Amino acid sequence: MSARVALAIIGGGASALAAALAARARGVAATVIAPAGADGCGLAYSTVDPLHRLNVCAARMSIVENEPHDFVAWLQSRDGKVQPQDYYPRAVYGEYLRQHWRTLSNVVAAEALALAAIQNGWRIQTTQGALDATRVILAIGVPPAQPLIPVSDARYRLDGYAPRDAWPRRGLLIGSSLTAVDIALSWCAARADAELTVISRHGLWPLAHNDLPRHGQIALDIRSPRHILRSMRRAIATGVDPCAAVDSLRDATVELWTGFSRADRAQFLRHARSRWDSARHRMAPHVAQALAALQADGRVRLVAGRIRGIAADGDLAVDWQPRGRARIETLRVDEVVQCTGFDGGLTSAGSPLLRSLLDAGLAQADAHRLGLALDRKQRVIGAGGRAHATLFALGALGRGSLWECIAIPEIRSSAAAMVVA
Repeated sequence: MSARVALAIIGGGASALAAALAARARGVAATVIAPAGADGCGLAYSTVDPLHRLNVCAARMSIVENEPHDFVAWLQSRDGKVQPQDYYPRAVYGEYLRQHWRTLSNVVAAEALALAAIQNGWRIQTTQGALDATRVILAIGVPPAQPLIPVSDARYRLDGYAPRDAWPRRGLLIGSSLTAVDIALSWCAARADAELTVISRHGLWPLAHNDLPRHGQIALDIRSPRHILRSMRRAIATGVDPCAAVDSLRDATVELWTGFSRADRAQFLRHARSRWDSARHRMAPHVAQALAALQADGRVRLVAGRIRGIAADGDLAVDWQPRGRARIETLRVDEVVQCTGFDGGLTSAGSPLLRSLLDAGLAQADAHRLGLALDRKQRVIGAGGRAHATLFALGALGRGSLWECIAIPEIRSSAAAMVVA
């Protein structure tokens, strides 16, 4: 490896790719450190199932800052046909990302194991040796999910996207996120007699994108999350589309979130996060239609409740408590898939890189344990409370600090700001 580089980007997914492209566009020499086989897709866009669709229309999915129509132009170049407002398969978007990844000229195939502060920069220990950099962008996504329930059985799956030989008949999905929607569609397409139960705390699916004009005026009281929610409820009660209510805050979300007290943010996470995420992270219209058809046929059912225990007794016996009730019910299934994603627990994360940062006090978890503590410029904050001027985190690791930072448009603009900071 070279003795020192101006900018090191650690990661092999879409966030790392966005940062590398932004650096190249601005003439910043950057080295990408990515695991062998990385291709710019990461977990989100590695799926090959055509049922798994983008939840943002093509017109907004360019990975190149200042070239907002890049993805649409790429689609046009493939077959001459493109619908900018359509929601394309994520596998197609993955092809687009791979093509851009192949244009990168300085990618080191290695695992980043540790990061240490040195004079005027950082030393990155990797499986291929050490690399020094003046600035570093962490674009590593989030650590793998940890089991919600302590059960040692291969039929309890943390990765629903992992290749498999067969799908069993009876299944339980824990969580009702977009991931759960993906897995339900794949499962039912692969097995005609599949019977799936989906259990989440609030029993809410993501809402569907609606291409019809939205209406209504929202007079927001932004003093706290509680006041925002009250004013949004009033607006929705008078006919405002709940998605429009959430979208009205899109440009101001980071400013609002970082301005709230820790107690206000915690209150939002306890009482409103599920409803916010339902309206913010929406399904493509035809995905929503396919899911509704499965529910109407009785093949997929969604219930609100909490998992209390799982026992392996021939099949899997799942004890769960319906929301608002004291009694415990038992559900017997052939397989359980956890679809809740990463929800904190950085201190137990299996990432050696994160472990090195936390142990050395170079980073700390955010107050809500959703990721790393960052300032508004997405600079990593050390254990002493000061932000490092040359260490940044891009993407999902910043959600607890910034809240709105995981969509491709936000990642693009954040990457562009980081490479010239």
